[in-house]
Amino acid sequence: MFVDESMWVRLKAAGDVPKERSGFCFVGVDGVGLLLGGNSIEHDPFVYEFNPSSNKWKRLLQIETSPAGATCAVYDGVVYLHGGLVVSKSTRFSLVSICHRNLLIFLS
Repeated sequence: MFVDESMWVRLKAAGDVPKERSGFCFVGVDGVGLLLGGNSIEHDPFVYEFNPSSNKWKRLLQIETSPAGATCAVYDGVVYLHGGLVVSKSTRFSLVSICHRNLLIFLS
């Protein structure tokens, strides 16, 4: 949605639109948004990219786990996902680092 002359307009997104979820993390980096983690009814352990210029979603990669309730930040072009819980496995994560350009994943 965006505001145009004090009116909300619902945009129809295209591409690999992610499943509905809660507890996700969303950050902006390199002019796009990245959707990471979260709980969804259907298991969907993917990292998604949203390009606001084209209004399109793109499924970037599958990660082994999809932690919910994590915190994320961007520093020097690298996305950091910290904490969170994978509900189905009751596993806690301390740090997931995702480098957007070459999609490097680090789990600890």
